[in-house]
Amino acid sequence: MGRLEELVIKSTKKIFKEVFGDVVMQAVQDFLRERDLNLDDTTLDIEKFHNSLVLLFGEGAEALERAIVDELYRRLGLVEQRFSGFVEDIKRLEKQLR
Repeated sequence: MGRLEELVIKSTKKIFKEVFGDVVMQAVQDFLRERDLNLDDTTLDIEKFHNSLVLLFGEGAEALERAIVDELYRRLGLVEQRFSGFVEDIKRLEKQLR
């Protein structure tokens, strides 16, 4: 996924910073690193990332994931689709970009 993963990371950092600010964003990144997920690594495992967000935020993860997906569509200049779920939407975007 290379380019898309890079955009997922950029979009995630933007949304996390907007929602949480720098201090909490750093704590979230530390939590993810404990699960071998690094928001500076473009080989991000999307399913593992999703599962970690759900573990950390529970049902609130969906709102964050929706915001990340919305930001991805904006960055890619694509018309937003109905949110189907984070992993599903990333897979759909991957197919669109081929």
